[in-house]
Amino acid sequence: MEKTLVILSLCVQLHTNIYVEGFLQKCCKDLGCFNLGDPWSSIFRPIPPPQCPDECPAVFRFFSRTTNSENYTVSGWPITSFNSSYFDRNRMTVIAIHGWFSSFDDRFEKLKNLYLEREDTNFIFIDWSICANQNYFQTISTMRTVAAQAVRFVKYLSNNYGMSECKLHIIGLSLGSHVGAYIAKGLSDTKTKTPCVERLTGLEPAAPLFQGYSDEVQISRTDAKFVEIAHTSTLPFIGPGVREPRGHVDYYFNGNILQPGCLITAGIESLQSLKEGNFSALVYLVQYVSCSHGRALSYYTDSLRKQCCIFWGERIDRTVQLFNQLTLGLLAENTTNLDRCNLTSCSPFGIKAMDYPARGSFFVATLRAEPYCSPKLEIDNMMAEMLQEYKQGLLNISTTTTDPSIFNRIIHNFI
Repeated sequence: MEKTLVILSLCVQLHTNIYVEGFLQKCCKDLGCFNLGDPWSSIFRPIPPPQCPDECPAVFRFFSRTTNSENYTVSGWPITSFNSSYFDRNRMTVIAIHGWFSSFDDRFEKLKNLYLEREDTNFIFIDWSICANQNYFQTISTMRTVAAQAVRFVKYLSNNYGMSECKLHIIGLSLGSHVGAYIAKGLSDTKTKTPCVERLTGLEPAAPLFQGYSDEVQISRTDAKFVEIAHTSTLPFIGPGVREPRGHVDYYFNGNILQPGCLITAGIESLQSLKEGNFSALVYLVQYVSCSHGRALSYYTDSLRKQCCIFWGERIDRTVQLFNQLTLGLLAENTTNLDRCNLTSCSPFGIKAMDYPARGSFFVATLRAEPYCSPKLEIDNMMAEMLQEYKQGLLNISTTTTDPSIFNRIIHNFI
């Protein structure tokens, strides 16, 4: 037994692949071992071993309302050192995570600013750009050690600052959604698998090598107490986002194939490529799909504005969904029927989603350009009143309504 422990210890220090209880594993010093077999790697998911933190470290950037103009950068490896008097254990801690070939850019800067303006939280951004700027196969493998570093950092904050490991809102974009899921899984009760993290937001979770595979390797509704997913680009074989519902609430925007307004955005970016002599039909298609993929973050950021414009989602009608897919979401605003909303048929996308009881899949319409949210104050007030009555036990939410046909909706909204 002692010999086994010594060999295991040496292997962990050397970052070698070893067999533990019959499974081939990659071990990283002070971080643990990672299974290299099914469901992580198989014939149909040929993923290489993950990289250890000394090869691919994650950096944690801390912000608060007091330090919003500048970040406090924390290196989580090899020794975690964090000494900020601005961290408040009593606040909710938000963790934001970027995706493939990305970093802490203007989009996340905007998300951070609006979140801190809206809520007084600890805001931590995980910058794993060193790991994310590699080939897709290596990147999705190394996501596991990135998440393990984040779990290690959360436990450090818990042990040294008294922060609750569960009082977290994790927000991930694309591959970052799955990194967030791994963090949430890592903080769940290891025996009962009971979720610990309060909220997990997956913004257009990446589909390639995730969709159709085990829940263990991707974001799932069992990862946190409340899981919300935004779908914006799920066209089969082209769209990079998952199609299937993965959360307690799933929001499908404008038919979730391609987003309105991206036609023009992709055209402008393609013109720039033309000037540089790099234009092709493929470049245009990539720009178009990329724009739609990234809209999930833009929509969530828009929902945080203090003006409190709410993106209302109504329970998906398959006919309406098909119509918006065929029209690429260009007529989405004219297919909504929010006047008939109640607490079971509609759900707000964004910060207020947890407050409302509706669960399931919802269709959301947006405007083509920023700000993407179209104010509907009457609906906001009506739903707020219903919610208040529901919390007071004065409203039975089992009431349902019958929706008019898609054609009647369009005619009604155009008149």
